[in-house]
Amino acid sequence: MRNILFICCFLQLMISCKKDLKEVAKGIVTKERAIKNHDLSEAEEEVFNIKEVKEKNKFIDSISKGKHGISLISDSINREGITYYEINAGYNSEMRFENYFTFYVEKGNCKNIKISNVIDGEIISLSKWRNNNIKANKQEISLIESIGVLKELSLPFSFKKYMKDKYSEQKYPYYNASQYLIQYLIKKNYEAEKYECFVISLNKNKIFLVSVLRGDAEYFLILTSNNNKILDIEEIGLIGGDEPITFKISKDLLIEKYKNDLEENNSFEKYQIVDDGSIKKI
Repeated sequence: MRNILFICCFLQLMISCKKDLKEVAKGIVTKERAIKNHDLSEAEEEVFNIKEVKEKNKFIDSISKGKHGISLISDSINREGITYYEINAGYNSEMRFENYFTFYVEKGNCKNIKISNVIDGEIISLSKWRNNNIKANKQEISLIESIGVLKELSLPFSFKKYMKDKYSEQKYPYYNASQYLIQYLIKKNYEAEKYECFVISLNKNKIFLVSVLRGDAEYFLILTSNNNKILDIEEIGLIGGDEPITFKISKDLLIEKYKNDLEENNSFEKYQIVDDGSIKKI
C-alpha cells in the first residue's frame, strides 16, 4: 500500500511539473494494474491525441499558469465480451477531480474509441458524438436552458447577502447556460467546468448574471441581450482568489464593485446598464 501511495504521489508531481502533452501523458493517474500494462499506455496515448482532449489540456495549462495538464483515471471493463479501457479525462484540482470526458478504448485495437454521452450516458462512437454536438449547436438559439416561467432575482442584489443566505436556490433561482451561450463565453476566454445563469431583468433587453466556475475560482459576468443576440458583457465579480471582488446591483441597474468582500466601504468601480443594453463604466 505504501508503494502504491508513493507511486501516485510521484506521478502527480510529474503532472505538476510538465506541461508538454507527451510529458503530461507520463504523469497520468491510473490503478496499479494499469500502470504496468503496455496496451493501456497505447490507449492513453490515443486519448491524448484526440483534439477535444488537446483543447482541454491547453485550457488547464492556461488557467494553472503552466503548473498542470489534463489527468487520466483509467480502469479495465468488459462490455459484451470485449475488454475496454475506461479512461476518464479531466482536471485534477486541489478541491476535486472535474471529469470532462469518459472514453472507452478497445484493448488491442486502440483505434476503436467510444465515448459516453453526457446527456443520457449512452456509449457511442466519436464521430456520432461530434455530429450530435454540431446538431445541438445549430438548433440552440436561446441563452439559457429552461422549461416554464423564468424567475427574476429581487433587486437590489448584494453578493455578500447572497453568501450569507448560503446561496439559497429558492431565493436565488438559476438556470443552465445553453450551448450557444457556452460557446460564446469560451470565445471570450471563459471556458469553465460549470455555468449558471441568474435572471436580472426580462424587459426589452434581457439581463443575466452569469456564474463561471473554473477550477478553484468563480467569475461573475453581467450580460445583456435582445432577441437572444448578446449586446454587451462585463466581468463584475471574482471569488476564490487572494483578492475577492464582490458587487451590488441596484434597482436602477447600477453595479458597484468592492474589494476583499468589504461592501460596507466605498466601491472602487461602477457600471451602469443603459437603455440600449450597453454596460457603461462611470
